[in-house]
Formats: sequence, structure tokens, C-alpha cells
Amino acid sequence: MFDKKIKALIILEVLGRPKEHLVETLKKMVETIGKENGIKVLNSNIHEAKLYERKDEKGNVIKSESELFTSFAEIEFECDNIVNLFGICFTYMPSSVEIIEPERVSLKNIEFNSIANEIIRRLHHYDSIAKSAIMNNKIIADKLRSMQNSQGNSNPALNELKVVEQAQEKSQKSEKNKGKGKKGKKNK
Repeated sequence: MFDKKIKALIILEVLGRPKEHLVETLKKMVETIGKENGIKVLNSNIHEAKLYERKDEKGNVIKSESELFTSFAEIEFECDNIVNLFGICFTYMPSSVEIIEPERVSLKNIEFNSIANEIIRRLHHYDSIAKSAIMNNKIIADKLRSMQNSQGNSNPALNELKVVEQAQEKSQKSEKNKGKGKKGKKNK
């Protein structure tokens, strides 16, 4: 490894309401980051919460039933090593990360293994959540179909659900086909 600490800047973004809650949440996040092992917060700047406006492709504001606000914090910190930096990234999921110094970072294989294994662990976790959500969606769809069949009427929500299911099935088939195409090729 190297003797020099890593100096980095991250940006954390939050969306929600009430407006005051966002700034308080970001303050708590900055405090919590400062308490992490191997991390020293050097500077932080929390920006005022502003009304969040969604826009369509043409740039027109889409009106919403509920007012949401957005804010962000810029946090400059020092960490003991690259594993600590990735730990911050995995835990707090910043929207941006910038390593300020050193200019070059070298890794021992044990550090690289630690980072790679954490990425894999997270991917497996997210894959599990996605599969669970898809299964729950199918269960709900089956129950809706059963209710519709017993009542003998058409439900617009069920039609929308069918479209979602078809899109999910198409996506799953596409992913399976991508995997099959790569396995079948020989290295030259």
C-alpha cells in the first residue's frame, strides 16, 4: 500500500419532505461519516433544500400531487486506505466521488479482493431483492386474476399489470440470451 492517506470529495443527495428534514438528515450523515473507522471529515457544505421539479423530455415541469424537496452535501474527507473509501461509497451511495490525492493509488491484492468481494456481495443482495419483488408481483397478479375471474369483470389495473409482467418476462429472456451468447463463444 502507500503511506499517504487518501483525500476525497463526495456528494450526497437526498429527496423527500418536509424541507427542513433534508438538511437535518444530511447533517446527521456528515456526523456519521466522521465517526467511521479510518475516516476524518475535513470540510462539509450542506446546500439549502429546494423544491424538486420533474421535467418531461421537452423540459416542461410535470405537476405532482406531493411536494418533494431535494438537497445535497459536499463532503471532503481523509481516509486511511482505499478500502475505507469504497466502504463509504457502499454505505452512503454518493452521487459523485472524486479522489483529490494522491494522484496515483496502488493496491495490494488483499485490498483489491476485499473491494471486489464487497461489490459481488452487494450485487447478490440487490439481485435477491429484485427477484423477490418480481415474485411478489406475480403473487399479487395471480390474486387479482383470481378476484377478476370470480367477479367476472374487467379491471384496468389488471391490464396494466399484464403489461408490466410482459416487460419483465421480455427483460429476463433478454438477460438469459446475453449470458448464453457469451458462454458459447470460444476464446481465440
